[in-house]
Amino acid sequence: MLLASIKSQRSLYYFDALWLCAAFKIESMSTPPRVPGPLYKPFENLVKITLLGKEFEVPEGNILLRAFQYLAPDTVPYGRFCWNEECQYCRVECDEGEGTKTRKALACKLVVKNGLRVTETAQEIRYVLRPLKLTPPVGPQKD
Repeated sequence: MLLASIKSQRSLYYFDALWLCAAFKIESMSTPPRVPGPLYKPFENLVKITLLGKEFEVPEGNILLRAFQYLAPDTVPYGRFCWNEECQYCRVECDEGEGTKTRKALACKLVVKNGLRVTETAQEIRYVLRPLKLTPPVGPQKD
């Protein structure tokens, strides 16, 4: 009610505006600038993963999609990834080393571990990782 009557006045002096902000503890009308958080989870070591036959070192404890961003920081942000399991553009096939079962996973949910081997990736991942010059997976041979 008080604010409505103040707004209805034709002129509001600068001093009155300062008093009003102090009285109602209004700090600013604009939103403060947002400081971005860290891109990667804190890590102490790099772990070795194999991506389509090529070995790389990536930050431990991060999701695979962030590891891809660590390897190709200029192209991965432009991919059509939702980062929350809805788009399915980050689907990969992987195993955890020799003799382990191959499984399908989403790179936005899979946490990297030492010895992780990615054997197949979705087309969107191959596209954004093109600076790494990975060889495309060999498909079945047609006779």
